[in-house]
Amino acid sequence: MKKLKKLYTTNGFILPIILISLSFMIWVFSIYLLTFREESEKIKTRKNTNDRVWKLERDSIVGEYELYKGDLEINKGNYKDIIEYFEGKDRVWKKKGVTSSSGYSRESLFLNEKIVEKDVQLEKRRKNRLRIVLNKTIKTRENIYKVLVKLVYEYPLNELDLDKPSKREIEEIEVKSEKS
Repeated sequence: MKKLKKLYTTNGFILPIILISLSFMIWVFSIYLLTFREESEKIKTRKNTNDRVWKLERDSIVGEYELYKGDLEINKGNYKDIIEYFEGKDRVWKKKGVTSSSGYSRESLFLNEKIVEKDVQLEKRRKNRLRIVLNKTIKTRENIYKVLVKLVYEYPLNELDLDKPSKREIEEIEVKSEKS
């Protein structure tokens, strides 16, 4: 009987210790799993950020290469400036469906903020402003790049000749990539 009493008192003391230690171990393990989940989310976010940075870097390299090719052609004397490289000597934006020797064609053209679908003609008795978007598609093994060059032409009052702008500049060069 003495042994049985001692066994009950010992078991009665050991059981709560075991339950408390098991609860503590489960709590520590759950904290560890939560921390691991947060770390894996950070790694996944970091990977997505790196992918976005690499994509932007590839796009900018394509845009820089287009400018470099234009600069080489200007240095050879084929064109007088970079705008002429993009639009060609005969200005491909004047007529729809024409492609320049550098591969650019008219995507859209706005005359005084109105879209022009056909050939462009300036309006009489007003200052005219042309916003031109030229595009070029470049295909590589991994991607298809679309280079957009946005030009702005401004003409003085009553000027109807497309070859005599008072202002001619590049507004923006944009490169978009798509998976092939």
